[in-house]
Amino acid sequence: MTTPCRSCNPLRCAYRALRSTLSACALLAVLLACAGASARPEVSLDGTWDFRFASDDRGDTEQWYKSGEFDRSIAVPGVWNAQGVGSETPILRHSAVGVGWYRRAFDLPDEWHGKRVWLRIGAAYHSSRVWLNGQSVTKCIGYSLSHRLDLTPYI
Repeated sequence: MTTPCRSCNPLRCAYRALRSTLSACALLAVLLACAGASARPEVSLDGTWDFRFASDDRGDTEQWYKSGEFDRSIAVPGVWNAQGVGSETPILRHSAVGVGWYRRAFDLPDEWHGKRVWLRIGAAYHSSRVWLNGQSVTKCIGYSLSHRLDLTPYI
């Protein structure tokens, strides 16, 4: 145990030492997690996605997750209002309130077959629903929160 300095309270010195130790442990944990995460293979789904917008929930009733016309492309990550979806307003470039449907086809790398496959969503405004191969995977509600989903049972 370190000897407290004369200019401060012994409890304050103990608190500072504990706080420094906890900070160092937290930093080590983050570094270890980052080191492990970088070794995991990834496929980025950033880029151009098919997109369709509806002001209501007709995409659910018409099962757009199984098929359907997607009439435009959109950049992901990105905000649809900043990409011309909705009507122009004096405040925003465009303003659209409703449901945006995104679709993207991708190939699973051969070496991933038989392994756990996760989808990480960096952020989604308000909520997200995910379908894979026509099957509902999940519905997440959480303003702009990052979340990950286990896709293994749906592949």
